[in-house]
Amino acid sequence: MCDVCPDPISVYFFFLGASAVVSILVFIFTRNLKLSLLWLSVLANIFSITDGRSVFRVYDILWLAYLVVFVWPILNIIFIILYVRRKKDKQD
Repeated sequence: MCDVCPDPISVYFFFLGASAVVSILVFIFTRNLKLSLLWLSVLANIFSITDGRSVFRVYDILWLAYLVVFVWPILNIIFIILYVRRKKDKQD
């Protein structure tokens, strides 16, 4: 590794923190907890897939990599579908 490169886990936690900040901002502006949790879940999954793979390999937690790549996106899709359906039902 290089001397000036940040530790992969610190970069990973930075992105997770950034997704938490975005989620909090969504909650502050919309006052909708379900929407802010959905944002948190989707952004954390995106950051985990893009940056987390190196962290999972370095720290030998490959089971978490499988969860992030295969299970978490399916759960996010289900959450998005449920959110849209409930929003449609409230409008009718």
